[in-house]
Amino acid sequence: MLLLQISRLLLRNNGLKSFSRNAFAGLEDSLEELYIVEETLTDLPFDTIERLKNLEAFTIEKSQIRLLPRFNGMNRLKHIRIDGGHITGFPVGAFAQMASIKQIHVVNSKVVSLAEGIFGPLDTLLLANFSGNHISYVQRTSFALLPRLEVSHMIISLHCCK
Repeated sequence: MLLLQISRLLLRNNGLKSFSRNAFAGLEDSLEELYIVEETLTDLPFDTIERLKNLEAFTIEKSQIRLLPRFNGMNRLKHIRIDGGHITGFPVGAFAQMASIKQIHVVNSKVVSLAEGIFGPLDTLLLANFSGNHISYVQRTSFALLPRLEVSHMIISLHCCK
């Protein structure tokens, strides 16, 4: 049996429209960095990424996805970057139980609010960047469980009524 030992994977401009839930089977123990740049990508099943237990960096750019994959319990994940896409919001606990997370960037998408409960206790988060979205509402307690996140490291572009 051949054991895959790929630590960095870049998927760019392949015309991919979706991934199966088991797209990264065999890479669960070795993959540390995953970069996806696919303008035609519309579907990334919510549980596709969380199986990659050694993943440290996840980037997806220029996609058409509407829902975030689930990151719960990914204890080695340090950097998340989602640039572009059609994401409008996050489920409760979208960013929870990640013991090593340092930076979360969800930029240039269509996020309209940051509700309570999207962040679990994240003791290591240093930067949260939600710039270039359509945020018009931030729940008062959205960032209550982020003790190391300083106001100067929260980047949010707010859009409001005229």
